[in-house]
Amino acid sequence: MGFPRLEATIAGKSYGFLLDCGAAYTMISQNVLDEWAKAHPEWPRATGAVGAPNMGVPMEVGLEVIRVPQMLLGPLQLRAIGMVARRKGIFEDRMSPAMTGPIAGAIAGNVLRNYRVQIDYAEGATYLEKIGNPSPNANDLDVVGLILQPGPDGSFTVLGVAQKDGKPVVEGIEKKDRLLKIEGRDVVGKTLQEVLQSLQGKPGEIRHLVLEREGKPVTIAAPVVHLL
Repeated sequence: MGFPRLEATIAGKSYGFLLDCGAAYTMISQNVLDEWAKAHPEWPRATGAVGAPNMGVPMEVGLEVIRVPQMLLGPLQLRAIGMVARRKGIFEDRMSPAMTGPIAGAIAGNVLRNYRVQIDYAEGATYLEKIGNPSPNANDLDVVGLILQPGPDGSFTVLGVAQKDGKPVVEGIEKKDRLLKIEGRDVVGKTLQEVLQSLQGKPGEIRHLVLEREGKPVTIAAPVVHLL
């Protein structure tokens, strides 16, 4: 199918990955994430695809995210890589048959953003050229932990709130609330990426949000948290 396949080493084991230059955040099968969680309980984890992993679909409320301390990609040593889970079988059963070998996930924008990617199909090779800081951003999920869904009218509905250590990272926000303003600025009509960027910051900072619940405005002082 023309999908490039790379192999990466994580915790001493090799995994096949789809090279996905169109996705914002690296993905991993829930099967593999469960194995890592059992073998490496110290690796930071949380529930809820917030920030860059948030693509605006309901399933993201229950997706796990994990921070992998190191990944070897050819000669490259990449550290503190965030990954978001995809349900069991997506990569193993659906995607792997279209590849040259089994895959467990997809390497995406948070890893590739500071590289120029060149794919040589004839030689079966992929080249990555550094064009910036080569390490993924270990603070890329420092954010107000909302999972949002854009609507056809330009509005944004809260699908859920991320959880860390079994507790929601934002209090007072409910599913189906409509996000209207961040720091006094309207968000209706903005892109999902613009809204997510407005929710990022340094842990401990406060974002003042105005939401609509059952036709009435609700004001929330929501903290930026270091999710992973």
